[in-house]
Amino acid sequence: MYELCVWIHDRLPFLYPLEEETSVGGDELCALSLPNLPNGIQASFEVHLDKVLLFPRGEMAIFCNGEEVKAALSLQPHDIIDIGDYRLHFFESCQVSRQHIQEVDDDESIEITLDEEEGLPIITFFMDEPLSFAASSLILGRQEGCHVRFSDDPEAKKHVSRKHAEVFLQAGKYRIRDLKSTKGIFLYDNRITECELPVRGLIRLGGVSVPYQISPFQSKDRNITEEGFLLPTSHEKLLPKRFVGHDNNVQAFFKKLQEAVKDNRPLLLFGEQGTGKTFSSRIVHLLHPERKDHAFVTLDIKHIPAHLSESLLFGHETAAVSGAQKAKKGVCAKAHKGTLLLKHIDALPLPVQEKLVILLEEGVVTPVGTKQHQPVDLRLILTTEDDPEQLKKHQKLHGDLFAFCHWKLKLPSLEERKDDIHLLIHSFLQRIQAQVRFERPALRFLYHSPWKRNIRELFATVEQALIRAVFRGNDMVTLDDVKFKKGVQKEAALEWKQQEIISALERNQGNVNKATRELNIPRSTFYRKVKEFNIEIKAYRKKKI
Repeated sequence: MYELCVWIHDRLPFLYPLEEETSVGGDELCALSLPNLPNGIQASFEVHLDKVLLFPRGEMAIFCNGEEVKAALSLQPHDIIDIGDYRLHFFESCQVSRQHIQEVDDDESIEITLDEEEGLPIITFFMDEPLSFAASSLILGRQEGCHVRFSDDPEAKKHVSRKHAEVFLQAGKYRIRDLKSTKGIFLYDNRITECELPVRGLIRLGGVSVPYQISPFQSKDRNITEEGFLLPTSHEKLLPKRFVGHDNNVQAFFKKLQEAVKDNRPLLLFGEQGTGKTFSSRIVHLLHPERKDHAFVTLDIKHIPAHLSESLLFGHETAAVSGAQKAKKGVCAKAHKGTLLLKHIDALPLPVQEKLVILLEEGVVTPVGTKQHQPVDLRLILTTEDDPEQLKKHQKLHGDLFAFCHWKLKLPSLEERKDDIHLLIHSFLQRIQAQVRFERPALRFLYHSPWKRNIRELFATVEQALIRAVFRGNDMVTLDDVKFKKGVQKEAALEWKQQEIISALERNQGNVNKATRELNIPRSTFYRKVKEFNIEIKAYRKKKI
């Protein structure tokens, strides 16, 4: 599965499964909402059949493997993307079955049979071929007999010792320790002697990088039941989503939505911002037996100039539109045989809405600048945040277009399905494999809070609370992390950095050289931060007797 491992200050709060389109920024309008980033979309990821693309979108510089990204970039598994204080590791995880686990025969480790492996975590190293283990102790190195063995080529000899590192199980968690190697071990850029391994990461043995994943063991007989209806995906590397909700309003909506899938008549979805209109549109497309294999095309009318709406919808001939140097297809033609989603339909001028009616009546479009009709076969889905009856009454929705929409379904707000909030949070935390837990008061606060932007705002708040807990150095999300006020992110980040420097000075008894090496920062940066935080280095030096 395609994932983004979200790293902040050398910790992994959660994994974010990529979707067809994933936006990254500092507010709840972004799919991946990260504190301390500017508002608005700063970067986006698009998953295509044969590639994953990264786009820089905002004011912040985006780096991939240390190089600034200035245009669309095709990603490779295990590329490292840096944006602000965040490191996003583009990861392609794999599912490991029983037969793929390597046998471990080591007198120094506890012998584990396959039956006893139930419950042990599986660690997979992505070498030339993935190597998976469920064992109490593993040795990494060049020596014959090492469980993860590196070749004896000149490059490996330069970096990897004969017995370089040990990965071992302690209290149900995998840890790694250096076996007095020559070049040391690193978790990303941070040199370590021993530490617990997060569930995803990149180990470096000297200069040789080894991505790895840790996953719970699941036997073929184990029956795992989860809440909700499992939905199909457009790509085998995308994690399927679940439609969850016990509320009667939600159950009634989903029942109607499943009925709407079965025919091709236009569908009008309405409800407050963030209730899941786009998500529901994708469900309709992906569950349709014929259209699911064709394009799902989206156009947000709210974000296009009114005078360009007709050409964007129906296409145009050369020079038919100001500045057009060649003919161009409209979104209707691009959605031929598939599904067209028009968001904020009430923002579309009525004369252009009337031409949509012609499309629905006759199955043709007429590009701007020609009288030539083009046949188009598509499923039309419209969305709006307002009551369609009121829009029709105030002439913001064409009466004939309203009539053509056989299916008119309202998505309930979170206020109308409050009992589902706990279920939604639990499902979301499972999906992103959150590595930090929530205290009960924090969950109660989320339950009783008003959610103007509904599910979108709720999930963004959960993401940001997980990261703020890491900023504060907490292992639990507290009430303070969810009762966040603007401006606290920066304060929390500064507190964390100050504590990092103090801890490094304490561990190294005030030795600046050792502290800067441990923190992996230049001396000039270290001294600037010491001055900024008013830290007295001498106070941490061991007094001579």
